[in-house]
Formats: sequence, C-alpha cells, structure tokens
Amino acid sequence: MNARTQLRIAAIALTAWATASTVEADFATELLSHSPVGYWRFNETDPMPPEIFAANIGSLGAAGNGRYVNVTRDLPGAIPSDPSSRSVQLPNVNGGWGGSSRVRIPWQADLNNAGAFSVEFWAKPAITDLIACPASSVDFNTTPRYGWLFYQGGPGLADGNGWFFRIYHTGTGGNSLAAVDMFIDVDHWYHVVGTYDGAGAIKLYVDGALVATTPVDGTFTPNVNRTDVPMTFGGRADGVAGDYGWGGQIDEVAYYAKALSDADVQAHYQAGTAATPPVPYS
Repeated sequence: MNARTQLRIAAIALTAWATASTVEADFATELLSHSPVGYWRFNETDPMPPEIFAANIGSLGAAGNGRYVNVTRDLPGAIPSDPSSRSVQLPNVNGGWGGSSRVRIPWQADLNNAGAFSVEFWAKPAITDLIACPASSVDFNTTPRYGWLFYQGGPGLADGNGWFFRIYHTGTGGNSLAAVDMFIDVDHWYHVVGTYDGAGAIKLYVDGALVATTPVDGTFTPNVNRTDVPMTFGGRADGVAGDYGWGGQIDEVAYYAKALSDADVQAHYQAGTAATPPVPYS
C-alpha cells in the first residue's frame, strides 16, 4: 500500500467519523433546530421611548412580537456561554393580587395550538413566599376556562416553592396539572418546560429532568379570546381579578406547536448551562 492510498483511506475514515459524530450547538441554535413558533430572547437594549418590541425570532416572525410593560431590560441572561444574551426583570412583589409588570404577546392562532404544544422558559425568581404566574395563555373570563398556565408553586399551591403546569380541557374536572414541590433558590436560573402531547398526557420538566407526568382524559381547549387575552409572561390572564404577578428575571422564552421529547428538553438544558460555547469540528 503506497503513501497516497494510505492517506486516502485515512481521509475516508476521518470523514466517516466526522459525519457520525454530533456537535453540541450553542443554546439559540439548539433551540431553533426544534422549530419554535415563538422564540423571544428578550435581548432588546434600545432605550425607551420609542416603544420597544420583544422580537420574535420563531417561525411566526414579527406577527408574534410582544410588548414590554413596566419591565427592566438589559440584565444578564440565563445562558452563561453567551454574555450578549440579556434578560428582563419583572418587579412584581405581591403575588396573587398585584403585578403590572409583564411581557404581552398579542393573540395569534399559531400561538394557541389546539393540539400538541410546548412552552419553555428560564426563570430566576425573586420571591418564594407566594404563588405567582410566570407564563400563561389562559382565558378566565368564561366558564369553562380555556388555555394553559404555569405557577411558581407546588401541587398544593401553598407557597412559591415548586413549579406547576396546568391545561384546561373537556374532560373530568376541566383541567389537569403536572407539578413538583421543591425548594426555590432565588440565586438560581431554572429551566422550566411544560408539554402536552395532543393525545393524553402533560409533562413538566425542571432543569432538564422530567419531574411530573399527568394523564389527560379530555380534549385540550386552547385560549381563543383574541380580543382580551394575550399570551403573557409575568402574570396571569389580563382582565382577571388576581393576576398572580410573578417577580424575578425571565429569559429565552419559546412556544412550540408540538411536544418536545425528553431528549429535546435535556439537550436544551445542556446547551443552556454549558460554561463555554461549543467549538465545532472543522
């Protein structure tokens, strides 16, 4: 075997190895690879006024741009490998009956899927003594209720220690929840994901791990109130007594018209917590 043939074999082997190997992506690239309909990084740093929009870089595009309401912007974000990633702070402090600070995303059918969906966000809570709602698209102006929501709080909602994901549906009781009791550290960024598979189960993930699964015996009923109820980060539905304003920093919010898998969620968490950006093989 001459030297040229040896080099050719080595090159073929190296190409095969590189093709078979997977390279971990940075967080934003990893998340976008799963085709979110809405993805809000909260990176806007321009001063107000004029009004600054929370840009949507998901597939829905500018139709999903949100509006900041009484937030503090341009704070360090949740992703340690990306110092340019910023976050917003929601200064709500009194939980159940107050909270004018939020990010509003105008109602869009693509953000209120009637089938499978997932919601993902990073949250650094500021308070733990009261339950509060960091994310929702839920209509409480009707009976029965429609949509989904998250609380910072455990299954019994006794205080703000835990995470809680609920959807409303046509089955027994009208809603189902997946929740976990856990001590909340106000110095920690939590990666929180809720999924509905469109067929019969909701799941809650915290920091990449599946912490609760609950069967759903009815059909999910999404929020269809295009006039009064936007998707909201930092509080419960607009126009409802007791909006459960959530206080803390929030970052890297995404909505998908599908259920993320266990492996998807873990990959997002790992990409988000990596100390340095990955170096792709060239």
